[in-house]
Amino acid sequence: MNTLAKKIRRSEIVFDSNAYNDTSKRSGMILPLQPKEKNEKKHAGLADSKGSCLASWYRSNINADMRNYFENIFLAGKHYCIFLVENPWTTTLALLIGLGGWMIEFVEIYIFSDFKYLIYLVLMIAYDGYSGIKKVRFLHELDPAKNPAPSAKVFKDKTFSKIGYYITTLGALHGLAHFQVQNVEVTVFHAFEYAALVAMMAAEYWSVQENYAAIGKKTILLLGWDYLKAYLPAGTKKPEA
Repeated sequence: MNTLAKKIRRSEIVFDSNAYNDTSKRSGMILPLQPKEKNEKKHAGLADSKGSCLASWYRSNINADMRNYFENIFLAGKHYCIFLVENPWTTTLALLIGLGGWMIEFVEIYIFSDFKYLIYLVLMIAYDGYSGIKKVRFLHELDPAKNPAPSAKVFKDKTFSKIGYYITTLGALHGLAHFQVQNVEVTVFHAFEYAALVAMMAAEYWSVQENYAAIGKKTILLLGWDYLKAYLPAGTKKPEA
């Protein structure tokens, strides 16, 4: 075999590291680690060290974020307390608004919910009070000995006693009309509440008509009576005042 053929056959030889290591173990010889295994160990060590560095960096960043988060909460609370101390009127107003919102919700559930009706009722009470004052003043001017002059005490006592009665009645009927049995509202009592609302408005309206009739003003009742007299027999007509 010539020299060129020997060189070609040597280049075709493939080195088997596993066989080489098995041979070395059987022979008792300690052979150095092959380059391929050295590279594998090296890359594995680099991957482990890189993973541990990433984990430690992640933990350090998480701890820093949590620390910054709690520091920001503490600073916000501190600034809020300083603002409350330095602005007592704003603080008091905010507390009153919050308490008022809670009270409105409480009143709507347990006491009364139709605030538009309350506006109409208050207006009707004001009309009744105004017409009552005019009536008392007219009667006093007509006969001062028999009719006393109008006073704020009498007006206040009558008005506030009426308002107190209305509040008590409406609150009681609202509670009765909206109470629940096994989380179901008993609607049969709604009629009592609606009847009371209409009755209060009708009572105030009737009182206004009576007050103006007492001072000789032409009210709807008087106009209705005048219209009705035309259809009544002559003996049943009311004598002229």
